[in-house]
Formats: sequence, structure tokens, C-alpha cells
Amino acid sequence: MMQEDIEAQETSFRGWIGIFDEETRISIWKNYQSFKRQIIAEGDAVVLYASSAILRLIEQIILNYNDIPEPPKKSAADEMIWFEAWLINNATFDLEVAENTKHEIDNLLGVLVVNQATQYESIGRKDFIYQTLLAHAFFKFLSDDLKHSPFLQEFLSRKQVATYGEYLRHILGVYAGPFEKRGNSFGFQIGEDEDSAKAIHFFDSIAYDLTESPFSQLSNSQTDPDYKIIRSKPLIKEENGQYYPLHYNFFVDKLYQGLVFDFYTNTSIQSLHKNFGQFLGYLGQEFAEQYLFNEYLPLCFFPKKYVLSVPGTQIIGIEYSDFYVREGNVLYLFEFKNSMVSAPIKHSKNFATIKAEIIKKLVYNPDNKKDKGIGQLINVIHKIEQGGFSFDDLSGKRVGRLQIYPVVVYTDDFFSLDGIQMILSEEFKNLLAVNPVKRHRVNDVTLIHLKDIIDIQFMVQKGIVSFKGIMETYFVKKKAIAKKRPRSNQEVLNKYIDFRSMMHNTIRPFADEEALRNRLMSALGLNQSA
Repeated sequence: MMQEDIEAQETSFRGWIGIFDEETRISIWKNYQSFKRQIIAEGDAVVLYASSAILRLIEQIILNYNDIPEPPKKSAADEMIWFEAWLINNATFDLEVAENTKHEIDNLLGVLVVNQATQYESIGRKDFIYQTLLAHAFFKFLSDDLKHSPFLQEFLSRKQVATYGEYLRHILGVYAGPFEKRGNSFGFQIGEDEDSAKAIHFFDSIAYDLTESPFSQLSNSQTDPDYKIIRSKPLIKEENGQYYPLHYNFFVDKLYQGLVFDFYTNTSIQSLHKNFGQFLGYLGQEFAEQYLFNEYLPLCFFPKKYVLSVPGTQIIGIEYSDFYVREGNVLYLFEFKNSMVSAPIKHSKNFATIKAEIIKKLVYNPDNKKDKGIGQLINVIHKIEQGGFSFDDLSGKRVGRLQIYPVVVYTDDFFSLDGIQMILSEEFKNLLAVNPVKRHRVNDVTLIHLKDIIDIQFMVQKGIVSFKGIMETYFVKKKAIAKKRPRSNQEVLNKYIDFRSMMHNTIRPFADEEALRNRLMSALGLNQSA
């Protein structure tokens, strides 16, 4: 049930209060309708089950868990306790949101960013197919890396599988269960066959086993804005071996993140990387750029005589972007950033702090005095203005006036928040104004998620769209929104949305099902050895 689907939420709500007597049900529903009319009159939307509020409630249940036996049958009085706890939790959550944004009350951009920064990970549904592709890229990286391939073999030996594709199949076979179910059942069990048993350790490592009373060990823990208690172990396991996800998105995250942690803790790679953070740092930019960005981005363009495509790793010693593509007089410059925004920044409740981190990650890092993302693109654009590169001489009249599309491709969902594109567009505009480009037309910088690049390449390969068509459509929509005089709160908010939100009706997820199936089969070792 999606947070934005109020009809589904109301259906669930009516079912929940159905346990109460008629007088109580009618009273609750009347009060809700009155509350709903008031909220709508103020120009806001009603959300009965806000994902972040429910996360907070789950966290409180875990932190206050006790060993009092559960009654065999719950009464209406028991349910009323839960209902009142839910109401109190919602009210507390609303007060927290207001408190978090009170310093930005006259700054809509600040309100949007601060409010969303604390909630975005729990809203919407994460894509477990995308996480599968990440997991496969991770194993491929280890397989190709001479330094780490022996540890991969050690890992596979301990898991009693021949290939990493086989191991992924066992994990995904279990993962697919809960996501294919419909109705009220959210749990799953791992089969007793030999293959399924190979996945048990992975799921046990991310589960609270209720037979061991693990919650009592958390009694001294405190409320955490990043929900580390749930994030670290998004499953609970009951006596009968049944697993239940505590939160969908955190569970999906573990498909990739959990595999990386499982690999680290079950091999002697700890002798090479002393802690898990150091290992993640090693993976960093190189792994994601080489096995994700460089694999999918080239497929957004068909190889033709008039298309010049140069990966950033092809020519050493000069800066010309992470991927350089020219189609006639249209030039695309891509910078790839696998940067992550830390929890303390996201939960700082301070717009200035968050904005400074955004600029540090994607414009300029004052710590090491290096340009990042947009700053790097500005440098390349000025080199193009001066005549280009040895591999693409732009100094003569043969090419003429270029239309340049600077693009930053990112992996952290944080950079999809409303307002981030606006912040970086302003930074880009200011940097370009210092030394204006006169010969060529430079479009505004565009932030695109790696997931969207993957979706676009499927559409391009299928012949549905071209990358040029996607960019032209985006800028037409962007210009129309900028020119339109807002007549509602939603139209005001539309001015702050990014490429991902603006193009969600145009970019189809995994458009080429056959190509996706082939990629997944390859990832799982079903049509070739992994």
C-alpha cells in the first residue's frame, strides 16, 4: 500500500476499526472525515499511514519489547490500545516535522529539503531488480580483481556453491516470494531443500530471532533518526521459521548491502581491509563506475558514423568528463558520482548544513580543494570553448555551434529530493557566469539517477526513444513549468521537482523485458558460467 494512495489507506483504516462496536466506529470515522476536510481546505493532503511515522512506531515497539506472554486472542480493548498508540505516534511525528522545519518557514526550498531528507528512504518502493544488478556487478568486480578474486572463491566455498550466480539464485529465490504475494500475507519461509538451506545464513544475519529474545538486548538503546535498529536487521524470525519484513525498503536494500556485508564477514578479506567501512571505501567510485556506469551508459547511444563516444578511462592525463558523446552538433558530457550523504547530515534539520554537503559532493570539495561533478563539467566546457581535444578537434568551422548537455549521473537516492536540482542549477549558472561560453549553447546541468540511465538504455535499445529525444522532452517540460503561473500548491511544488519526477511518465522501468531477462539470467548464471 503506497503512502500516496489515500483510497487504499482508507479501506485499510475502515477494516482496522471494524473490530470496535458500532458507536465507536461511527465516532472514529466522523472525526476522521472532519479532520480530512480541514486538511484539504488548507491545501494539504491526508496521509493515514505515513511510512516514517510507522517506522517510528515500529522502533518504539522494539525498544520497549518485553517478555510478557502474548494473549491467545486479542480483544477490542487490546486493539484500542494499539489505536491510541498509533494516534499519539502520528501526532508526535507531525510535531517533529513542524519542529524540524520551523527555522526555514519563510524558505520553501529549505522546508522541502529538510523535511524530505529525513523521510525519503521510507517513501515509495525500492526496486529489487535494480538491487540485483548492483549485487551482480559487485561479484563481477571481485571476480575480475586479482587482489580480491581469491576471497571470492573462499566465500563460494563456504557457501557450498560453484559460482556467484548460483548463490544469487538462492537468495533471489527467497526474496521473490514476499514481493509476488498479494493480500494480507507478508511473511515467508525458507524451504527445507538443500539449495534453499544455503540462503538461511544470509537471512538469519539480517533478522531478529524472537526465539532468542534479541530485543531485550536493545533496552538501553535510544530512538535513532536513521532507524539503525531496523535498518541493520529489517526482518524478524519466529519459532516456526517464518520471517517477516519490518520495512520493505530496508529489506530490499539488504539484497545488495547485505550481500556485501555477508561477503566481508564470511571471508578472510578482513585481513586486507581492517573494518567494513574501509572495505566499502575501497569499492567506492571504481567499482560503481567501471561495472555500472560504463556498462549501461554506452547503450543509451547507437554506434553510428556521426557519433563520437569516448569513455573517461580511454585517454589518460586529460579531463574530458567520465563519458563524452557527440552526435553531430549535440554534445553530452557525463560526470558519474557514487557519493553518499551521511545520516548526520540528512538528519541535521539544517538547510545550510545540507546545502553545504550537496555542494561539497557535487560542485567543489573545500577539504581537498578539488572540483566535483558540476565543477568538473564547467572545466570541460571551457576546454571545449577553447577548441576541444586531440580526439575531437572543435577549433575549426567543421563542427560549428554545439548544443551542450552537461549531466551528472548519481547513485544516492538523496539527490532525487525536490529542490536539489534547483540548488545545483543555480550553482552551475553562477559558475558559468564567471567565464561565459560564447561560441556554443550550454544547457542547464541535469541530474539523472543511474537507475534512470538503465531504464533509458533499455528504451533506446528497444527503439522506443533516443537519448536526444529524452533530453529535449525534459527541457520542454521544464520550460513549461517555469513559465506557468502556479494556481495551486502542487503547481508551486512542481517548480522544485527534478528529472526523475518530471520524466516518470516518459521513462518506462525496464522497457525491454527480453533484454532484462537476458541480463538477469546472465547475472544468475543461467545462460553462462558466472
